[in-house]
Amino acid sequence: MTEKMLIAENLTKSFGSRTVIDKLSFSLKQTERLAIIARSGAGKTTLLRIFAGLEQPDHGSAKIATNSTAFLFQEARLFPFLTVEENILLPYKAQKRSFQVEDQKALQTWLKVGGLLPFTRYYPYQLSGGMKKKTALIRALLGKPELIFMDEPFHSIDRQSVQNIVQFMSSFNANATLLLVSHNMEEINQMADTVLVFEKDNLSHPQLKNNYLKTFS
Repeated sequence: MTEKMLIAENLTKSFGSRTVIDKLSFSLKQTERLAIIARSGAGKTTLLRIFAGLEQPDHGSAKIATNSTAFLFQEARLFPFLTVEENILLPYKAQKRSFQVEDQKALQTWLKVGGLLPFTRYYPYQLSGGMKKKTALIRALLGKPELIFMDEPFHSIDRQSVQNIVQFMSSFNANATLLLVSHNMEEINQMADTVLVFEKDNLSHPQLKNNYLKTFS
């Protein structure tokens, strides 16, 4: 039986008089890759923040079945006093995890794929917006998390770099479970198996679609 890695049950969240998530229920099975499409301000980032424990729902529950998770928000969230390499390796130090030879090899490959190899000793103020996002992405994915949350992960990154990163991701951590928030149909087509489409101004009553982009061909 395939394990459910993520479950939202009757999830509701309001800010003042505005309800951004309304009685939302869905689940995500192990290795499944799901994308969410909704209007700006509909509550997509709030949903990820709830799963990250940064927001509390008003009603319902959001459950994760693994401790091996990674969250990529729209902001890079780098530490300004750490270099690119130090930012990437911070989770290893924070969790007191040993950095093995295979981890070093993976890091070097990631840096090459992201075009960051010459910039490992740079600080965030010396980086472009795209370079900051790539640094955050490598930091999140280097440890091969089982469950990945991505909120517009490739904003500010050039198209060719996105292609390289997505292609490498699919082989580097092929069994990862993914919840992706994006407005980019090309990214969704490359990364997601199924799509939840929300046509209202909040996250409620989604339509589940397979091969979503093929309906536009």
